[in-house]
Amino acid sequence: MSSSLPCAWAAPILPSSSSSRVLYSNPTARENAKPKRRISCNTKNDNQNPKSSHDSQGNNTFDRRDVLIGLGGLYGAASSINPLESSAAPIPPPELNNCRTATNINGQPVPYSCCPPINNRIVDIRLPARPVIRTRPAAHLANAEYISRFNLALQRMRDLPDSDPRSFMQQANVHCAYCNGAYTYPSGTGSQRLEIQVHNCWLFFPSHRWYLYFFERILGSLINDPTFAMPYWNWDSPPDNNLNPTETALNNCAIMHNEMIRNANLLEDFMGRPYRRGDPINPGAGTHEAGSHTAIHIWGGDPRQPTGEDLGNFYSAGRDPLFYAHHANVDRMQLVRVRVGDSVDNLIMGYNFQTLGINIPWVGCRPRARVTGTRAGRTVEGPKLEAVEFPLKLDKVVKVLVPRPKKSRSEEEKDKEEEVLLISDIEVDTEKFVKFDVFVDEEENDYAKLAKTEYTGTFAQQLEDLGVEDDDEILVTLVPRAGDITIGGIKIVYSPSNQ
Repeated sequence: MSSSLPCAWAAPILPSSSSSRVLYSNPTARENAKPKRRISCNTKNDNQNPKSSHDSQGNNTFDRRDVLIGLGGLYGAASSINPLESSAAPIPPPELNNCRTATNINGQPVPYSCCPPINNRIVDIRLPARPVIRTRPAAHLANAEYISRFNLALQRMRDLPDSDPRSFMQQANVHCAYCNGAYTYPSGTGSQRLEIQVHNCWLFFPSHRWYLYFFERILGSLINDPTFAMPYWNWDSPPDNNLNPTETALNNCAIMHNEMIRNANLLEDFMGRPYRRGDPINPGAGTHEAGSHTAIHIWGGDPRQPTGEDLGNFYSAGRDPLFYAHHANVDRMQLVRVRVGDSVDNLIMGYNFQTLGINIPWVGCRPRARVTGTRAGRTVEGPKLEAVEFPLKLDKVVKVLVPRPKKSRSEEEKDKEEEVLLISDIEVDTEKFVKFDVFVDEEENDYAKLAKTEYTGTFAQQLEDLGVEDDDEILVTLVPRAGDITIGGIKIVYSPSNQ
């Protein structure tokens, strides 16, 4: 499994149109058995205001956006570069009787309605004071009896009429409704309504946690077993790596370490960027949502389908039972990385995860720099930034020396703001598979090996690991992997840590 930033499920992100809701599969992903790192495709108009996700757009729309490399690796620059008016109020709940047609890429309607049956009777959920703890088993360790009960519960859910909100179809449509523009809320300005989106922001983890909670409880009720728990797909800790070449196994381990530990210095880095009432959608995904979470969606999507259905597209992902086992593991990642007090306590919700027989190898896979020290001793050089003409088409490997406005910063300065590499005005075709990788001070021109510090993660942390904090400039290498990409500029900026 390789880190993946697909077009357009993951960060980096700007206020976007409906193209932010498709996982566009690489036709060779199945053949190579590993999805590739990609950048997201989120459009903005000239004044950087978000277009309605239901605006009509033609095919092969080109978009521009900025990418920040630093706060959690790659994420959208909208919130720090050009924020819209917003408030501290949370995103309001949807008006359930005001559900519209959900849209796929470029504003096209999805092939069926994602809206649930209308029910004006709202029931407040009260968790039991002392719940019986359900233990979610690792799927590869589940016994035959458990698998039989799981299959029975799933079949009974499928057998329910489509009009039943507990049916598999209605449960699958939950993901479509909250991810493909079916729900909006009043903006407070005239008749304008703003879309509700639970991805690419800090709603990602809690929204999917509750989604799985109710899915799991429905399954248990259908087989009269209140202790029944969903299995989780333990894809981050395979029992062995015998099927993978050594380099691939090392890359995977380092990628997991980067997204879970090294690139997630702040809570927002991991959980996702703030998303409040009045904010544009998709302010920025956390490291895990943008990384292995999305890689699995891409890998599981069918490249023969128009837009990666089922698992590879927002609207259809819930139709694949694998989605729920995948997100059970995503939910587990939150427990591995985030303190209980930072999120909804899973024990209060009555479930936990099997730990016996489960290892977490990526904890110890911190990448190491191949060469350390100042640039004075480096053998690989590149042109000065001022000598590079922008816009620049990435049709070959590009190296450029980017000046650092500040160097040798104190720990107090680092706590106040993070050093960030800004790649601006990236232009891609939203209908095409695109990918480029970023390396800092890469000496050996070896772009296949990712288990090294030079492969960009958290930028400020990376400079410490490389031993180049006193340098006036750093060598940035952009390696195109697939698709037509044009960039408008590169520079280093400083972003407040906010924590």
